[in-house]
Amino acid sequence: MIDSPDVDTMDIELDRVITQILDSVTKTMENSGDVINESDTERIVIDRLLPVLGYEDWDLSKRKTTTNTGTRPDYTILPNHEKRWYLEAKQWQLPLEAKEASQAVTYAYNQGNRWAVLTNGDEWRVYDAFLCNAPLEGKCTISAKHLSEAKSLLKLLAKKAMLNGEIEKIHHREHVLQAVREEIGNENSATIRLLRKVVEKSIGAEVTKQDILDALKELMDRKNEAATPNIVNKPDSIILPTLKPSSSGTVSPNPVEKYSLKDLAEKNPLPVYYKTVSVSIDGNAPIPVKNWKRLTTTVIEWFYSKYGLPDMPFTSGSKSSGKRYFMNTTAYHPDGTDFIEAGEINISGQPIYIEMNYCAFSFCVHLEKFITDMGGDSSNTIVEMVKK
Repeated sequence: MIDSPDVDTMDIELDRVITQILDSVTKTMENSGDVINESDTERIVIDRLLPVLGYEDWDLSKRKTTTNTGTRPDYTILPNHEKRWYLEAKQWQLPLEAKEASQAVTYAYNQGNRWAVLTNGDEWRVYDAFLCNAPLEGKCTISAKHLSEAKSLLKLLAKKAMLNGEIEKIHHREHVLQAVREEIGNENSATIRLLRKVVEKSIGAEVTKQDILDALKELMDRKNEAATPNIVNKPDSIILPTLKPSSSGTVSPNPVEKYSLKDLAEKNPLPVYYKTVSVSIDGNAPIPVKNWKRLTTTVIEWFYSKYGLPDMPFTSGSKSSGKRYFMNTTAYHPDGTDFIEAGEINISGQPIYIEMNYCAFSFCVHLEKFITDMGGDSSNTIVEMVKK
């Protein structure tokens, strides 16, 4: 049995590298007229992520530019192992087309391998080539819309996870669960009829079909309460296993730590290792905030109520943010492209759009500049947070 990945170490390293990648993307777009081609996606994104996922140089076979472009995917990973899989890279944020997905999936299937991945660096899709009777979209079993949300998916693609067959285990479990759900969800199934007879004999009383269905539902609800699953961002989600504390002793929760926004804006990349608990502004009572995005809208709404809003559109003022707006009255950047992930707040009937496709540290930088520009003191905005 191959050892499981060191999840804590990989989490921290992925956070760090993803933050660096997003910064590099911003700077590259700034210096190249907002264009990141396919080779840039490979160099800036994929070639940085694969080593974090445990892959060495000899674990990768990269396709050279030849006349057979469009057949063999860009990367063959674990080329000398039966668990090999394939990765096709496209230009940064270029819409992922069915043609490229079909080529990668068909190639994997013809080589006798199961997994093909298609990515534009930001969006990631994992396809199961062995789902022969499913349409192409049905073969995409795991996906993430943005790199900042792709950590769970990437960890499943780590070398040790792939060699251990973690994705296969998840699929097997999900298929068994689905079959069981369908069987017990049908009150006329042979299983329900047999279970009814067994229970009636056991307790010596009449039992209805509904009694059995209610009992099964209660048992399933209790099981679900015992372990909350982590779900990949996909309509037909695959349920990922959650990490359980070691039975060797009690695990104490991480303590709450407090930082001002001024401090956090100077602590790159520390915020990405934390999740928010609450925010206290100018000595007021803490306001619960469940994530960095909610903290961002809470701070903006609070300062609006006291100071109004800055001139629109608004950026952080840093060199790397020159090609992107942080806030605007429309959900568009300077070049006319849509906000990648638009948040919206309503200010006296006027919608204000916030670009939410940032890491935790970038949110802190933007908010610190916003507070300062509005005449506030960012050192008086205190964030309570805990390590992930």
